[in-house]
Amino acid sequence: MPRSTRAKRIKQVDLDEFISLSTKQKGPRVLLADIETFPIEAYIWSLWKPHVGLEQIKQDWTLMSFAGKWLGQREVYYADVSEREDVRDDARLLIDVHRLLNNVDILIAHNGQRFDLPKLKARMAIRGLSPLPPIKVLDTLLLNRRAFGFTSQKLAFVSELFADQAKDAHKTFPGFELWRECLSGNQKAWQECREYNIIDVTSMEETYKALR
Repeated sequence: MPRSTRAKRIKQVDLDEFISLSTKQKGPRVLLADIETFPIEAYIWSLWKPHVGLEQIKQDWTLMSFAGKWLGQREVYYADVSEREDVRDDARLLIDVHRLLNNVDILIAHNGQRFDLPKLKARMAIRGLSPLPPIKVLDTLLLNRRAFGFTSQKLAFVSELFADQAKDAHKTFPGFELWRECLSGNQKAWQECREYNIIDVTSMEETYKALR
């Protein structure tokens, strides 16, 4: 089934409504989340194992989009920087995500312990936002590695085995093309980013529930 059809099965809500839904959680407030980031732009001389010094960085990485879903609920929250005049300006997006994470007790994320949460904290610190409260991370990548010897621990592979709404690659803008087109303001690419980011959290939830 095409990714766009799958993504329409869920209900996207705004931030205020999404935060209010956390009161429906029995016990800890458990959020599944996934982020996308724009790449570092740098000057290089070689395509083969380039070493990039700090003085070669033209533009540091920034937050591109965020998708979240309360465990067991159908609503999702998604936000990105597509409407910003400068898509590298992630200040508003970070403020909103910061507000959301202040209402989270447990975060479920694939590679969330090493990537998603530390990356968010780094950008929030750069933007001058206050420290987040303690959040317990259930990293599905690490949990699966400890328990199962799957051929690959990538979410794209594991979700194909355990999730009806499996994560798959972006088709219209494959590979790095999606990030390049979003940087250039292509709204069709941004729509695919939205669907790609949302299906990350829905497929992760299905996989997590099947394997726990």
